[in-house]
Amino acid sequence: MPPLPLVWRVDGTGNERDLVVDGVWGLDPAFCPPNGYGGLVPIPVGQLPPGEYTYFIRIRDRLSPFPPPFDLSERFGSVSFVVTGNPRSIPTLGGTAMTLLGAMFLAVGLFVIRRPKWPAWGLLALLLPAGTVLADVFPLQVVLREAPAGPSPWAIVEGYDFASGSPPPISAMSVGQPVGAEYLLPVRAGGVFLSRLNTHHQSDRARLERTILLKYTSDANRQSALSALSASGGIESVFVPLEQDRYFPVAETSAPQPRSVTGSTPWRSLLDFPGAWEGEQGWARVGVLDNGYDPSHPALVAIDPAGRLTGGNVISAGTLDIGDLGTNQGVDFCDFFTLCDRNLDEAQPKAVSMGADCDVTAFDPVEDGVIRFEFIGHGTMTAGMIGAKPISGSVGPGACPNCGIWPIRTSTLLCIPLIDGGHQASLTPNPNAVIAGLAYLVNGGAQVVSSSNPNRTPYTGFCAANPNSPYCAVLRLARLHGVVFVAAAGNHRTDIAFPASHASVLSAGGANELLEIWNEDTDPPPNNSDQGAGKVG
Repeated sequence: MPPLPLVWRVDGTGNERDLVVDGVWGLDPAFCPPNGYGGLVPIPVGQLPPGEYTYFIRIRDRLSPFPPPFDLSERFGSVSFVVTGNPRSIPTLGGTAMTLLGAMFLAVGLFVIRRPKWPAWGLLALLLPAGTVLADVFPLQVVLREAPAGPSPWAIVEGYDFASGSPPPISAMSVGQPVGAEYLLPVRAGGVFLSRLNTHHQSDRARLERTILLKYTSDANRQSALSALSASGGIESVFVPLEQDRYFPVAETSAPQPRSVTGSTPWRSLLDFPGAWEGEQGWARVGVLDNGYDPSHPALVAIDPAGRLTGGNVISAGTLDIGDLGTNQGVDFCDFFTLCDRNLDEAQPKAVSMGADCDVTAFDPVEDGVIRFEFIGHGTMTAGMIGAKPISGSVGPGACPNCGIWPIRTSTLLCIPLIDGGHQASLTPNPNAVIAGLAYLVNGGAQVVSSSNPNRTPYTGFCAANPNSPYCAVLRLARLHGVVFVAAAGNHRTDIAFPASHASVLSAGGANELLEIWNEDTDPPPNNSDQGAGKVG
């Protein structure tokens, strides 16, 4: 059995809360192994209202003989801090609080299992502000061969210390100096399901399960590794993630913009939804791969903070934020014991590299390594157009008012250089997260999945030429399960983007207010000068 990871959750409300860590009593008491102990573990306080708070540490014993939620220890450590100003601000811990925080982490080490993949600077990383981000990384999608021909995904992601200098599980991994690895599918298979995947190891779902993301510090390193890994006996195939087409600017105006749930209204009458509803109302669980949504919007929310049913269609219990999958911030894996990030608020602050131009805007003038969005709403509008509940006098019903909406955040924040100088903070679809999100929705029982994540070029015939690509594998998986995958055709009049160009995908185009086909490509390939860095299109 592999070592158990350190995971966190917050229990309780009010000014005193419990920070619960999964672990096992009495193991790893020294807490001073050569490889250290760590990983970036920010305390999730980003939306606390102003006030004074105290978090207490408790351990949930994962070897407890009792059923979930297992045994919880008594409180034995604490950290206090003050939140001031806007509720979305990220609080700063003073010197005393930082000392307490360090002591708390040290105390945790007396009781929990360390994670061998974390490098020696891990303990320091625990004490870094949540907004601190290192340089960008460049991932490769690596499909491992089934055991025993290739190493297990765990042996690389969890079992290998990339900073140790020791021989890697695959010799070709020494080329390009990878700095870490993640699972392509953060939600891991287990139990009978995993046994069946191991039996049917050539299935697309089994291939996705044993696909990992190796991360490099430069594209040159990634390219050198691509050749070496492709020739390795323990690896089935290697792919560079497809480049995504659309950027969503989030910091280019001077005042906050409201998040509309359905946008302008003419499209409703043009599509004649009432006429369609006379024939069929429609019932389905619809997955939405996008930027998240507004969790306070009355047209979407199903359960209010007090636990009362409000009639909205968003299925918040199954949401995941995996937009940073394969990036520097990364995404930890999620299993029965771990806590996944389920905060899909489009407005939640995001970290950027300290000193980047994107860090300072008219809306957020403080240089603190955190972007606070002023222009958001694409995910909210997409979810609302699909299944908003009607609100008298303001919002009409979405296309399927009886459908459950299942959002997955699949975008990551980029600081993009503009052609005319400067930078722009933008959310952009993460191709690895789109694959993982679609697989998660298919396995979870979604019947329809919507994605506004076109790739930059059409990639006509991509899957015919690259049948082992994880993207193609997940498209086949969706078709096998009868899932209708609806993907954006892109913003170019003559070219249908991938995956919308794939035969098993329902392609959705767009029209402007004059009912003309949407087209933002006035300079088609190979020049694409109007599609340069920082341009939306």
